[in-house]
Amino acid sequence: MLAEKIARESGWPTPDLGRAFQEAIRAGQTIDVTTPTVTGPASSTNPPVTRTTTNPQGQSITTTTNTTNNYNYAGNTVTNSPTTTTTTVNNNTGEKTEETETTKDDRTECQKNPESMACATTDVPDGDIPTNTKTVTYAPEGSLGGGSCPSDRSLGVEYTFSYSSTCSTLTTYVRPMVLAIAAWMALVIIFGIGKASE
Repeated sequence: MLAEKIARESGWPTPDLGRAFQEAIRAGQTIDVTTPTVTGPASSTNPPVTRTTTNPQGQSITTTTNTTNNYNYAGNTVTNSPTTTTTTVNNNTGEKTEETETTKDDRTECQKNPESMACATTDVPDGDIPTNTKTVTYAPEGSLGGGSCPSDRSLGVEYTFSYSSTCSTLTTYVRPMVLAIAAWMALVIIFGIGKASE
């Protein structure tokens, strides 16, 4: 079947597989799906955030915040325990202080981002899938025209050129060859004849 061949070569599920799942669900069968396992980097670093302010004594204070996200993976759950280091520098006196704080966020990614596509819930609609039957009629048409020759052309008072012999040769020998070549090219395109196997 052409649809199955296209699906196989494109890496898509075959139409029969989708129908099999639909029929199994409709019959009340339970389809077991393995729980996905999430993997990823152990940590990531956010770009530093720097701001400069003036304290009540009129001194310039520069505060730089660096955040490192520490990820923990358990099955399909990811938790993040960010470590934030805040460095404060008094630009007038050169005094420098540094504070480090680690917070644990026990929320899952779906709890933090419930609108994410990865957290969307899917369901199977109840009832039968509506179907519609239509009758399609097909009438073959002449793909190369009616096959009639041009009318004879008069070249002078005593001579008329006739296309009949040329048309007879073309319709007898050339037309079948053109149709055969077109049919072969269609087979090559559809079935990939001559294509190197991967």
